Amino acid sequence: MDNRAQISLEMILVLAALIVVALLVVSKLQSSASEASKVIDKRSKELLEKIDKIASSVK
Repeated sequence: MDNRAQISLEMILVLAALIVVALLVVSKLQSSASEASKVIDKRSKELLEKIDKIASSVK
């Protein structure tokens, strides 16, 4: 009986460690996605400004 309790405790600790690692990975991915979104936003604005300049020079 004591042996089963030890295995269960070890499994709980491993599961907890896996959950912590998964949360860290998700957090890092969210941070990366947020940074990428900011870069895309900036580049999109720059591109739209260039398109507006080209369109106004054609008129």
